[in-house]
Amino acid sequence: MNTKTMQSCIDACTKCYQTCLQTAMNHCLETGGKHVEPSHFRLMVNCAQICQTSADLQLSGSEFVAQYCGLCAEVCEPAPKAVPPWE
Repeated sequence: MNTKTMQSCIDACTKCYQTCLQTAMNHCLETGGKHVEPSHFRLMVNCAQICQTSADLQLSGSEFVAQYCGLCAEVCEPAPKAVPPWE
């Protein structure tokens, strides 16, 4: 993977990490109800954590980047669908 593509992936993971963590800790906790149901809240936090780790592995040049980023995509794929349009 070239440097430009790798940087684009790192940026996307970092943005997803920030978005999921901020949404979980602010919007979900403040809104309550279905937003803090265990499966929903876990999804948001899991997505944030795996994105942060994916960016870290890419930055370190880990040999596990391809496998981990594939898992990251699988974990995070449902996150946008779990968050309804802002109320």
